[in-house]
Amino acid sequence: GVQHRITSELKDSPNFKAIAAAGSHKGASNPEAALVRSLVGTWAGSSGDSNALSVAMQLAVRDTFGMKDGDLELAALTSLKDHGEEGSYLNAAKALGLPTTSGTATLKAGLKEFVAAQYRSTQAYFKEKGITEVSVVRGMRVGQGSDKAREVNLKLQPASSFSADLGIARRFAGGRTLFASKVPVSQVLGTYRTGFGCSNEHEVVVLAHSELRAFAIGTSTSTAGGTGMAGLTAAVRARKSSTKTTTYPGSL
Repeated sequence: GVQHRITSELKDSPNFKAIAAAGSHKGASNPEAALVRSLVGTWAGSSGDSNALSVAMQLAVRDTFGMKDGDLELAALTSLKDHGEEGSYLNAAKALGLPTTSGTATLKAGLKEFVAAQYRSTQAYFKEKGITEVSVVRGMRVGQGSDKAREVNLKLQPASSFSADLGIARRFAGGRTLFASKVPVSQVLGTYRTGFGCSNEHEVVVLAHSELRAFAIGTSTSTAGGTGMAGLTAAVRARKSSTKTTTYPGSL
């Protein structure tokens, strides 16, 4: 399963093992597996907002893949705004039951090891299945439901949730806007089969990229036929991956 795959990838990760041994999971029969389960579960509850641990994982994604803040949308990471990076890491350490007297260096390094392990697990899964690209949709409460289809640059958090199910994305859009894109699997951090992601949402977690393009369309327009969702879906499937280049090799 998901937990086993990621835990196996973490066998040579000293910082992650140190976190598992020192925090609230140290009493588990397999502390590393228990910590993996907890981190994946934390993402299912929140991918950021005021959740310090989720925000710390977002920062770990940023740093693991060398993303630049100017290419990212960080406004929704309210813990980061309220407490700063170090404060968010300190609060994340407390959430994991870790001592904070010695700083947060081990936590930062351990979360990066977790991110890299999840990414390797995801890439191995896609390779096993012979999948090189995925078409995904994200619903956001921005714009208007009547907006016509258009191609846009999509600025995201370091890791952002999309769905492989249009109906799920439409629900998250709340009558506003859908963003559909086709990305190379090298830009996927996790799925509900490999790491971050809820199975009932058919979730696919996409890494931010400065050249990510998407087709945007209002939800009411997308049900009108013609150039609505059917045309949008066809356009996404017909084009090459929406990211021109990728800086995320599977060798992490």
